Amino acid sequence: MLFHVSPWLATVFLGIGAGGLFPLALLLPFQEAESTEETISWSAMMQCGGYLFGALGPVIMGLTVDVFDNFIPALFVLVIIICMMCIVVLKLGNNIKKREIN
Repeated sequence: MLFHVSPWLATVFLGIGAGGLFPLALLLPFQEAESTEETISWSAMMQCGGYLFGALGPVIMGLTVDVFDNFIPALFVLVIIICMMCIVVLKLGNNIKKREIN
């Protein structure tokens, strides 16, 4: 969307992200937690906190568009959020590596 390519290409990537990666994200507690109780706690935290933060997305995008009168800064805000999410994903999985060593 930032590089002015075909909207069909952007639609494909958005569809993969929304339709394919969201169910995978819901499986993270099963991989990271060590017990059933911890898995339930992680799942509840992810769904409650995730949906609350997700509800702020349209508000932040709308505020950005209202302030700058343009969608380009809103897209850059999305890129920043995506970079932060990538950093979090890179931090995940360290639990598994530690368990394999022990």
